[in-house]
Parts: sequence; C-alpha cells; structure tokens
Amino acid sequence: MSSLLRKLTTGGENPATQPPTRTRNDSTSGIGLEDPSAVNVDHALFSNALKAITQGQPQLLTMFIKKHAHIVDITGPVSSPTQAQVDRETGKQVVLPEAIHQMTLLDCAVKQGSVEMSINVLEAMSGGRDFLNSVGNKYDKKMSAVHLAVRQDMISVVEKIIEIAKAGGLGDGEISEMFQSFMDGGGDDLVFACCASGSFNCLKYLVSNLQFDVNLVSPSGATCLHVAAARSTVPVTEFLLESGAIVDALDNDKLTPFFLASKFNNVPVMSALAKAGASIISPAQNGAEPIYVAAQQGHVQAIELLCDLKASPDSIGCGMAPLHVASMMGHPPVVKTLISKGANVNLQGGEAKNTPAHCAAQTGNVECLKALIEGGADIKMAGSTGATTLHLASWFGKKIIVETLLANGAVPDAKDENGKTPFDYSEDGYRVGGSGPEAKKVGKILKKACGEEGGKKKKKKEKKEKEGGEGGKKSRLSRME
Repeated sequence: MSSLLRKLTTGGENPATQPPTRTRNDSTSGIGLEDPSAVNVDHALFSNALKAITQGQPQLLTMFIKKHAHIVDITGPVSSPTQAQVDRETGKQVVLPEAIHQMTLLDCAVKQGSVEMSINVLEAMSGGRDFLNSVGNKYDKKMSAVHLAVRQDMISVVEKIIEIAKAGGLGDGEISEMFQSFMDGGGDDLVFACCASGSFNCLKYLVSNLQFDVNLVSPSGATCLHVAAARSTVPVTEFLLESGAIVDALDNDKLTPFFLASKFNNVPVMSALAKAGASIISPAQNGAEPIYVAAQQGHVQAIELLCDLKASPDSIGCGMAPLHVASMMGHPPVVKTLISKGANVNLQGGEAKNTPAHCAAQTGNVECLKALIEGGADIKMAGSTGATTLHLASWFGKKIIVETLLANGAVPDAKDENGKTPFDYSEDGYRVGGSGPEAKKVGKILKKACGEEGGKKKKKKEKKEKEGGEGGKKSRLSRME
C-alpha cells in the first residue's frame, strides 16, 4: 500500500506578531521546554507543545492551546528518529539520517496515537471547508492527519473531525465528497487505508455514514477486498462482502483477492472468501493457481486449507506443480505436506519434463530431496534430454546432493540422450561456470563411484582369466604325461 506523510499548510495568525508570553518555570522545566523569550516565539511555543505530545502530557498541551490557540494552525519542523535498514546490494545494515518533517500539532498527536490529545487539538480548531481541507492535507506529500487516524482506527477522532466540520456549516454531502477526495501519497483513499490496517470501526463508519464505495479501484487495479485479503482481518473482509464487494474481482495483474490471501498466508481470510463463493483455482496470468503460489512462498497452513477445499496438489497450470516449486525454493514442510495430501512425487513438468527431485537436485535443497525420496520419488527418472537428478546435481556442483543421490541408488554412469554421464556434466558445469566451488569435489566423488564399479568388473574378469589360465595349464600337463 502507499506510505504516509505530508506537509500541512494552514492559515492562522502571523507568528511574528505574537509576543513572548511564557518563560521557563517549575511547571514546565521538567520536560525540557524552550524559553520563548530566547528564540522565535512561535517556534518555541510549537516546540513546547510538541514535547507535551511526544511525552504524553495532555494537560500541559491543553494549557498551551488555551493560552496560544493559534499554535494549532502552525506548521513546524518535527524530527523523526534515526532508522536502520538493510542495503539491498551489500546486505549490510545502514542507519538512515534523521528526517525533518513539516507537521501540525494535529498531525503529531494523531501519529502519536493519542485520541485524547488529538481531540484537544481539534477542539481549538474552527470548522468549515478550510478546516476539513487542513486535516486532509498531506505532510511531506505522503499522509494526512485523517489518513493517520483511520489507519489506527481512531474512530473518535474521525467523528470529532466531522462534528467540527458540521458546526462550521458543511452538510453531509459536502463532507462525504471531501472525505472521498482525500488521497495519500500513493493515490489511495481512506477506505484503502482502513483495509490495509484492519481498521474495522473506521471502515464501517466511512461506508455506512459517508457512502464510500467498497468496489473502488486503486491505481494498481486493486479493490478494497484485494487489500483486505492480503493484509487485513476476517471482520473487515466480511463487512466488505456484506457491503457488496465483488468476491472475484481482478486487479491489473489479473489476480483475485483469494489468490492474494493465499500468497500472504492469510488463512482466516481465505476461509471467509471461500465461504462467500470465491474461486480457489482462479490463476495468475502465467497459469499459476493459488495452491502454487502458496507452495512457492512456503505457506503450510494455506496449503492444508487449499487441499481441504479440494484444490489439486498436482495443479500444473504454469508448467510446474506445487511440489516442483516447493522443492526448488527449499520448503521441506510444504513438500511433506503436499506429499501427505496425495501429490505425485514423480510428476514431470515443463518442457524439460523434470520431476520435483530434479528441482531439488539442481538447487541443492537436500532436505526437500530427502523428503521426496522418503515419499517414494524415483531418482533415476530422466527428463526430456535423458538427464537424471544426478546429472543436474553434478552440473550445478551440489556435493551434498550428489552424495545423497548416490547413497540412495543413483546410477553414477547413467547416460543422457547425448551419451553424457554425470561426470561429464560436472566437467561441463565447471567449465562454463554453472557449478559452484564444490564442482571439483563432485567430479572426484563421481570418478570414485564409477571407478569402484569398473574395478569390480575388472577383478571379476581377471579372476575368470586366471581360472581359465590355470585350467589350461593343467590340461597341457596331463597331455604331456
């Protein structure tokens, strides 16, 4: 969903005309307030009121507002704490610099999550269209006070905003129209904010009292139900359905809400959607069904529900079955669950006609491979080019996979349609850079495996020749006698 935040630009009295009205004293020095006589008056007043908010002092905030009512219209600098995030390229943690936002006291109080202080600020504001525009203004071009309020399900704050707007002469129709025009930085309106955060009370109020349409479409083509399916709760989902949400609506990627719920393992919402008649097999554009994406993401609970709902564990709409992708992505619990639900461990998929064991072998997922072998997988099966699981593991230099396959009966000198053995594959993979750092070790293991087989045949042949030689010698001696 879109992020938050935006700059408020409101009117109010000219801050430069306000004389200093307070100096630091015992009643305020405890939270480190600035002395208005020493700095810009309105900056100090705003800063002191902000400290009252951030330190949870509603009575002190009320005192400031009563004595300096104009500060509710001031936009001032507010710093956000430093944050750490992982750099995608290096994988290292990077500390982001402190950010400065231009916010109003209402923005700050709502962002702080304080209903009491938010209402304290609102009660000092005058109603009407300008007031409603101000609470809908985004700071930093991302999020407004009203968006923050609905995201936190602060229904009392929303009701107070509407109460003040009505007191300023706005009718229900005007209020509804203005509320529906409030968009966040990503172009999403208030009902999307409710659905993204599970704000049931605010959602119900917006739909029931302000006539929001639950089938509104976002720039990405998503409806409220798509957002709820991915990120919200059963009450929100059920309310949307009861209010006429289209259960199998398609977004721009042709995905249904049920598909997204499966992707994000939102099992309770999956159940609610299925109960409402949602299709459990409606695929993505590439043919992948919900059970496939659940397997791809490693969601055991979603897989179990889908199988209970009679989704096929062998669905192969995109060329590979759920068991293929779970084996490839390295999700042993999903592999075991699918096998327990009747998935075919030897199902061949795609143009290469690979089995799930081929997928596990080439990506090096040994636990998945072991689960497949325990489930009855035939590791000697060949794909469309005649390559076995051992061929693929050898090409990619997966030492532990090669050892596991050999220990479970893989044929070390099996040949593909071009007559190449796993050893040949290991050499080719190493030469073109397809294999990992253990490629040379894989080659030695395969040589040894093939050498032992050849050694046994050689000894057997030598024994026969020896026995034949001794028999011939005795025969010649007999004739001489």
